[in-house]
Amino acid sequence: DGTVISTTDTMEEQPIKKTKKERKEFTAQEKLQILSELNGPNPPSVSSLLEKYGVSKSSLHRWRQPEKMERLQEMADGSDGIGAGDGGNGNHTDKSKKRDMNDKLRKIKLGLQSFCKDNLTRDVIEQLAITSSLIQLKASEIKDELLKRHEVVPNVLTDEEVSALQAFKGSKSWSCLIGNQLGYLSTAGSVKWSDHAKANTASYLEQNARMPPKPKKQRMEFTAQEKLMILQELENTNVQNRTDGAPPLTVEQICKKYHTSKSSLHRWKQQYKTGRLQELAESGSGYCHAKRVFNDKLHVIKKALNDFYVENENAPVEERVSINYTTLQARAIMAKEMILERHHGMAVVSRTNLGALQAEVEGGQQAEGEGGEGAQQAEVHAGEGEHQIDAGEGAQQVEDGEGAQQAEIHAGEAAQQAEVPASEGAQQAE
Repeated sequence: DGTVISTTDTMEEQPIKKTKKERKEFTAQEKLQILSELNGPNPPSVSSLLEKYGVSKSSLHRWRQPEKMERLQEMADGSDGIGAGDGGNGNHTDKSKKRDMNDKLRKIKLGLQSFCKDNLTRDVIEQLAITSSLIQLKASEIKDELLKRHEVVPNVLTDEEVSALQAFKGSKSWSCLIGNQLGYLSTAGSVKWSDHAKANTASYLEQNARMPPKPKKQRMEFTAQEKLMILQELENTNVQNRTDGAPPLTVEQICKKYHTSKSSLHRWKQQYKTGRLQELAESGSGYCHAKRVFNDKLHVIKKALNDFYVENENAPVEERVSINYTTLQARAIMAKEMILERHHGMAVVSRTNLGALQAEVEGGQQAEGEGGEGAQQAEVHAGEGEHQIDAGEGAQQVEDGEGAQQAEIHAGEAAQQAEVPASEGAQQAE
């Protein structure tokens, strides 16, 4: 009917996603500068100040709190020492401290910084070498001290700091990070500690360890014969229990009895199925009494290094080579290449010999085949000759028989003819 329908009326309005407001961050010095303008003799209005620097009203209110002001002053002066990067000299960058005001572990870091600075003022003999383990231990000690002080004076820590300290574990990675920020573990600004300082640190860690190291679990080891005996006991006991109607002996029970693990027992069963365990137990070699059978796949290289060492010791002094890490590494690589080259050469020779042997076998088989065919042909020809001879003799015999038969026939006929005239003559004479 000519009516025009607007597509804008039919289309659903798509919600417009709000772009994330870009948050502007300020260093401690920048925050103090903004606050100084607000607290100056001719302070601007709060709205104009917020518009000028692009800061929110809540952030400005938070900066003006007394405890935050104190923290900002520490950060601006570098008195906290965190992030120094040069052994605690305070030459830190402001950029890395834009959000450190809300650091719940700030008091632990301040205590670590104070401890490290006091350590540098000590006599060289009394100094401690700052390591990640020492930082980890001192951080735990400072945490416990802060929590104890908070129990006496509740206002020492805020509720957020108390929760953060209670959850603080002081991991090794955290200690390394703080050590780098303090500048004592970084490569560029780390302090060169004396042997006395290193020894003092080792002694301090040993005396004040938070948790004593766990004793190493005693590992029971068994010979092949003992392993086989344990498996046979498990099998025989279960067979007897099934006969008696008793519950079977479980893997946990047998492992507890012999102080071994289920993984070890499972590995023994696999060796038993393949026959390897029986082979070791019944062999007359030392493997049946060995608790572990080692197959060192690098023993040829180690033997070459040992031979080189002995040869070098027996060489004249002026021809000896200095034995160090680089020399041994180069010799090991050289020995590896020589062994691999020798192995490849032997493999080529073995393949060549195998090819020659196969060719010889095939040639012998071919010669035997040809000789067999020749002998068979000769036998065939000889047989044919014999058959011809026999046929000739037979034919001759047949001819001789026929001739004799014909002679006998002729002789009979002659005799018969002779008898006829004789009979006729006798009749005439009568």
